[in-house]
Amino acid sequence: MSEPNANDLPGGRASDSGELDSAMSIWEHLDEFRRRLVRGVIAICFTTGLCWFQKERILNVLATPYVSQWRAAGMPGQPELQSFEMGGNFTAYMRLAITCGLILGVPVIFWELWGFISPGLYAKEKRFILPFVFFSSILFFSGVVFAQKLAFPMAGHYFLTLSGAVGGQGLIVAQRTSFESFLDFTTAVHLIFGAIFELPILIVFLVIAGIVTRSQLWKFSRYAIFASIAIGAIATPGGDVVFQMVVAGALSGLYFSSILLSYLVSAGTKKEAEKASP
Repeated sequence: MSEPNANDLPGGRASDSGELDSAMSIWEHLDEFRRRLVRGVIAICFTTGLCWFQKERILNVLATPYVSQWRAAGMPGQPELQSFEMGGNFTAYMRLAITCGLILGVPVIFWELWGFISPGLYAKEKRFILPFVFFSSILFFSGVVFAQKLAFPMAGHYFLTLSGAVGGQGLIVAQRTSFESFLDFTTAVHLIFGAIFELPILIVFLVIAGIVTRSQLWKFSRYAIFASIAIGAIATPGGDVVFQMVVAGALSGLYFSSILLSYLVSAGTKKEAEKASP
């Protein structure tokens, strides 16, 4: 009787050396998932605790674009965030601490995620885990910085310009932002751009998995540019051309950097395969 193929075993695959990885039952997979989930939650709780003790400093940094745009728009009074409930400030600060703790814990999240996936990978694929964790974290943080420095200030400027006198009858449209709505908007902007900046990692993973090829990526580039412009137009508040070009340029840059990374990863894999061949 012939030896069983590792790819036919649940949870097992053949390694590059021809050895079989140990098969994992569904209960072992669930236990592995539980252990990694617990470690991830503990890490997030730790970073959330750190952020809670620095909540006012974090809010001051996060609200800097809002304060600047408030004063630039000539809004009356001091910049403020209002709370309409007795425990509203506590709830808002807690949400702020959890969100920032989640962002700071991104490297741990990616590490546990790739660690959970790794038993189903070949040995040549497992060596990419550490670079993937590093670059995934860097790209996510870059997206958050992009949101803080460009996306959020531009959007906030447009929204504040909608305030002021309307017509000649003395009607005033006032801007009074609640603490909760401010966090809803800023959290969405920062997390969305953090996720968008993960595009190169996603594309490189698809190339390594053989789902797409580099030539297909090049052929699709013209459509990627068009899609970037369309997304920039949809995401642009008030039709701000500058903001539209910034978003479209960032998305296009991410796409072409994905192609470059795919070439580098493929070249490294090919070189190792040549060394391994007799």
